[in-house]
Amino acid sequence: MRKKIVAGNWKMNKTLEEGLALASEVVNIVNDEVTSEVTGVLCTPFVHLAAVSKITEGSEKVFLGAQNMSEHASGAYTGDISASMLQSVGASFVILGHSERREYHRETNAQLACRVDAALAAGLTPIFCCGESLEIREASTHVDFVTNQLKESLFHLEGIPFPPRRDPFGKGIPSGWERDALRYGPSGQAKEKKQEAIYRPMQSRTPLCLHEREVKLPDGRGKEPAS
Repeated sequence: MRKKIVAGNWKMNKTLEEGLALASEVVNIVNDEVTSEVTGVLCTPFVHLAAVSKITEGSEKVFLGAQNMSEHASGAYTGDISASMLQSVGASFVILGHSERREYHRETNAQLACRVDAALAAGLTPIFCCGESLEIREASTHVDFVTNQLKESLFHLEGIPFPPRRDPFGKGIPSGWERDALRYGPSGQAKEKKQEAIYRPMQSRTPLCLHEREVKLPDGRGKEPAS
């Protein structure tokens, strides 16, 4: 059964004081008003994580997430954050492969595959991002491009067991693949200049069939959304 996640990526916004106020407001609203089975995730800047974790730790509906992490466990990697560091401050999720990280920091599919492994090994749930730029969409190669992102970064996970930790989805999850959350999101430029990138993403009536696995298109049905 497909799980519902609502994740808020704060990006590079909010001072610590502002972030704590926002986190408290969101957690209180979700705890009091949300009755459906949905997992909320607050993906805050790194400097907010430890403090915000004290707000989310008592909630059964809202979890803490990071915006990125290193594939390395430790070492001379100035400015980087490891999976174990995120786990130690109470993070349950981590965003990997965001379009801004791919574009501005040249993160590669191979590098992200290593990060997915590191996240899962630490008991984190990766929110793996995929999507195309405006240039790729206009060249009509976006389906192949996104297919390759998934293939090179995720398809080695089939059947690989990873240890669970604070699991928002219940107990006994058997494989790394099933603990990944996929997010399709074209780059900001594609969203701004091509509205169909939002409302009619990946326009194809055929699901992507990869590695003996059917991957549904972003509308969740493997076909165009209704007009």
